[in-house]
Amino acid sequence: YCALGGVITADPTQRISLQSYRFVLATAGGMLSTVLMMPLVNFIGKGDQAFGFKGGIAVLALVAVIMLAICFATTKERISDEGTTQGSMHEDLRDIIRNDQWRIVGLLTILNILAVSVRGGAMMYYVTYILGNPLVFTWFLTTYCVGNLLGSAAAKPLTDWKCKVSVFWWTNALLAVLSIAMFFVPIGANITMFIFIFVIGVLHQLVTPIQWVM
Repeated sequence: YCALGGVITADPTQRISLQSYRFVLATAGGMLSTVLMMPLVNFIGKGDQAFGFKGGIAVLALVAVIMLAICFATTKERISDEGTTQGSMHEDLRDIIRNDQWRIVGLLTILNILAVSVRGGAMMYYVTYILGNPLVFTWFLTTYCVGNLLGSAAAKPLTDWKCKVSVFWWTNALLAVLSIAMFFVPIGANITMFIFIFVIGVLHQLVTPIQWVM
C-alpha cells in the first residue's frame, strides 16, 4: 500500500502529491475513528465496556478491510520494470543491505515510526497522570491530528517551492528542537502543551510524505 505511489507514476512531483493526499485522508480517517470509538463502544457494549471495545474495533477493522480491498481493486499500476530477474529472498535482502541510500532511508523510517509510537503511547499517560483528566485525551489527540492534516497538505506546495531534501532536513531539525523543548514545559501549562503538540503534529506529518517518496 505504501509503495503504490512508486508504481502509479514515475514523476516525483506527482508522487509527492499522491503521498500528501494519502496522509491527509489517512489522518482524517484516524480522527473519524477516534471520534466514533466511544459512541460505538456505548452502542455495542450497552454498559459492558470490554465487550463494547471489542465490538467497536471489530467494526472499524471490517470497514478498513473493505476500503483496502476497494483501493487495490481500483488502483492501476502504470510503472513496470521489464528487466526484473527472478532471485531468492536472500539475494534481494543482500542487495538491499548493500544499498547505502536504502540503509539511510530505512533508518529514518524506523526512527519516524518509533517517534509516532512513543508519542502516541505517552499521550494517554500524560493526560491521565499529568493533566489529571483522561477525558482530555480525545481533544489532545484531535489537536495533534489536525496538525497532521495541515502538515500533510503543506508537503506538496512546500516541495514545489524548495528542494525536497532541504525541506526534509530543516523540518526534521525543527521537529527535534521542539520535541526536546517540550520536556521543559511546566506541568501546569496546559495550553502551551496543546500548542506544542499541534505544531509538532504539523512538522511530523510534513516530512512523512517526503520520506515515503524517498
